[in-house]
Amino acid sequence: MYKTALIEQIRILPNSKKEFPTLNWFKHFLTKRMKDRGGYYYFPGNMMDCPNNTLVLFQYDGKIVASGILIDARKQKGVNEKGENHEGYYKFDMSTVKILSRPIMSYDIKRINPDFKSFNQSKQYIPMEYAEELLALLNKLI
Repeated sequence: MYKTALIEQIRILPNSKKEFPTLNWFKHFLTKRMKDRGGYYYFPGNMMDCPNNTLVLFQYDGKIVASGILIDARKQKGVNEKGENHEGYYKFDMSTVKILSRPIMSYDIKRINPDFKSFNQSKQYIPMEYAEELLALLNKLI
């Protein structure tokens, strides 16, 4: 499904239990609410600085649980459908947003990228030199 030649960058996007109290809630957000919004994911704080065609690995509870291709991002204040303020949005190609059949753990990433330390609440990079191996793992899990 994912092809290395089409991806400009790989980023990990952490998601909080404050925003999404359960994993099922988060999965519903990715597959239903984001789809109903036309692929928009509104962010409340700092924007992830990345180009279009970034492969985003959605982190939840210290694991990668889903992935998708970002096609646009803007810092643009607004209000979502629940009346909550946001600082901007990421727009995803919804045909590429996939829930993984099993989570990717930090040890899975370390096997691919030995310099990877651990998941945290920052928006981390995965160097493109590891893209092929990472995509092989992702493509097995979607």
